[in-house]
Parts: sequence; C-alpha cells; structure tokens
Amino acid sequence: MKGLIKKDLLMIRGNIHAIILFLIVFSFICLDNSQILLFIPLFICCMIFISTFSYDDYNKWDAYAATLPIQKKDIVKAKYITNFIIILLGLVLSVAIVFTFYLIGRNDDIKSSFDVLLGSLIGIVFFQSILYPFIYKFGVEKGRIGIFVLVFGISIVMAMVGRYVNFSFPEGVTLFLDNWLWLVTIGLVLLMMGISYIVSKKIYLKKEY
Repeated sequence: MKGLIKKDLLMIRGNIHAIILFLIVFSFICLDNSQILLFIPLFICCMIFISTFSYDDYNKWDAYAATLPIQKKDIVKAKYITNFIIILLGLVLSVAIVFTFYLIGRNDDIKSSFDVLLGSLIGIVFFQSILYPFIYKFGVEKGRIGIFVLVFGISIVMAMVGRYVNFSFPEGVTLFLDNWLWLVTIGLVLLMMGISYIVSKKIYLKKEY
C-alpha cells in the first residue's frame, strides 16, 4: 500500500515548484479579490492528481500491477488515500494564503474567507467523487469528457431551478450551518469520497487487464 501511494506522490512531486510559482504570480493578480485565490490551490492540486491517471494509462500500469502480489482493491484505495493527501496540501496552501492576506491587510474577514474555502472544498470533492468512477469505467479521456458533460448538465439544471424556484433554508438550518459549517464539510467530504471509492472499487475489480 505504501509503495502505491509513494508511486503517485513521486509522479506529482515534479509539479510542486510549478504550483508554488503559479500561486505567487496569481497572488499579485488577485490582490484586490483574495477569495478567488482560495479556490486555486485546491483546483490545481485536483488537476495534477488527475494527471496520475494519465501517467498510469500511458505506462500501462494497471496491466503491470495485475502481475504483482497486491490486491486490486488496494490499488484503488491507494489512489483515494493519495487524493486525500493532495487535497490536504491544497488546503494548507489555501489557509496560508488566508493568513498571509490578513497579515498584509488585504483581508480583514477571516471567517468569510474560511467559508469560501470550505465551499470550494465541497465543490472540488464533489467533482472528484463523480470523476474517478467515470475514469475507472471508461478510461481517462472518455471519463473526462463524460464528467464535463455531466457537470455541464447539472449546472444547467441548477441554474434553471435557481431561476424559477424560490428556495431558502429554514432559519434553524441556516444557524446550524453558520456554527458548524466545518463539521458539515468534513461529513460531506467523507460521505462523497466514501461512496465514490466503493463504486470505483467495484468497477475496478470487474475489469480485466
């Protein structure tokens, strides 16, 4: 298991310098709107992790892994564990940005920034939780196309619902979210990725290489 996680981390390691450089450049661009920048580390880390599927596909990793004395479910589990590590990296970078902008006087509302960060985390994990089963089922390229079509369709439906349906949370729910948003975020993240892992594992176990 550790070897599988290390494999993915080594593939990602070469992109760390590019991430830091991109964040530095983007920080200067977003000096007047620091909250936009909070989404960027998570998004970049997500995209870089997705690239590991492309590397695996290019190097015929799954066919090779089938010859190794490891269980197929461990291959999927290692992917999801590595994904959590990368998400944590993105969160650390985003939190560092929050406090940096606070210290230089560019952002006085830390609570609002963390609310944006938690919302961004839920959005990224939602995207990942749907994408990974698609990739395991249809491959990297078809999976990407399928997920973008799905996300585009969901966005249209949500926009139409938001336009024609006047929906608001009860006051009690709103108050609970204000006080426990971090707890709700952790629960949603674990739930979405847990379901995604179970689906991906079932798909992967049925495939032959």
